[in-house]
Amino acid sequence: EVDEFGRDIGGALEQGRASRLQIRNNRRKNLFYDDEYGEREGFWTEDEEELGSQYEQRQNQLTQDVEKIFNDAEDDYKSLHTIKKKLELLKKRYPQAYTDTYISLSVPSLFAPYVKVQLVNWNFLKNPKLEAMQWYKSVSDYGLFGNIKEDDPDLDVIPKIVEKVVTPFLTNYFFTVWDPLSSTLFPATSSLVREVMDHVDGKLENPQKLLSTIMDRFYNIVNVHSKSKTVPEGGTPKSHPQWRFCEFRWWKGLKIIKMLTLWKQHLLEEVIRDLSMSHMADNLVPFLLKEMQTKPIDTKKVMLFTTKLNKVLPEDWKRDVQYKILYKGVKDYW
Repeated sequence: EVDEFGRDIGGALEQGRASRLQIRNNRRKNLFYDDEYGEREGFWTEDEEELGSQYEQRQNQLTQDVEKIFNDAEDDYKSLHTIKKKLELLKKRYPQAYTDTYISLSVPSLFAPYVKVQLVNWNFLKNPKLEAMQWYKSVSDYGLFGNIKEDDPDLDVIPKIVEKVVTPFLTNYFFTVWDPLSSTLFPATSSLVREVMDHVDGKLENPQKLLSTIMDRFYNIVNVHSKSKTVPEGGTPKSHPQWRFCEFRWWKGLKIIKMLTLWKQHLLEEVIRDLSMSHMADNLVPFLLKEMQTKPIDTKKVMLFTTKLNKVLPEDWKRDVQYKILYKGVKDYW
């Protein structure tokens, strides 16, 4: 296929793919040249270096498009500050009418478009704190003048915005862009979830959808990982590439469990534990047992694998029946 200038589009695309593949392979070779048992390779994910920058590039492009949204708006409606001043003036001059017409209930929706524009520019992977955002600072004192009653709806403007605007925005990020296996991004993503839960009732629909999205991503990763070969085929010598592939797969499975344990502070620990332990039983234990049953037995490898797995699992999970099965098989190496 050629373009209007006679250039080979397919060839250019293929050349680009080949170039990126070569760069990736060279990077992997440099990263894992002394990775005897595949631990670093199994724990490494492409996003550790690239995902954050890719997201920022897409964010910058979107920011340029968003800036055009208010180009045709009148000056009085171009900023959150001016809208806020108009509504507060209305509350000061006509407090009873303001209350009787339930304007407070509409305030979060009126502020929402301006908040959404700022969310597009929000680099939450570097600064996940909502308090640092301009809209938050501007809205934090909205309507708080005169004799404020405890049941004044304006006291809930920020929680409502976080629930109705910020939480769906973050849910979309976790669903479309986020890599659950990224240890680099975990501190920021964990802080994002904590920020939401600190501002809203976690039992509401949108916060629950956020948490379920995170859990669904882990379920999907476990399902995909489980479709790969667990152990080398019977009779395969340890020099065969199948063993190296299964080693890599084992470490990847361990990283899945490690990341799951980190999220137990936000998600239901019982669900996290059940998924982790069943994943361990189906995908990690078989390879360890195969390693110990196939000669020559690499004692150093077995000790390394079992020690790493034992370190990842929380102590209270070790009462699980799946762990006891593992312990029975490898106790001589601990």
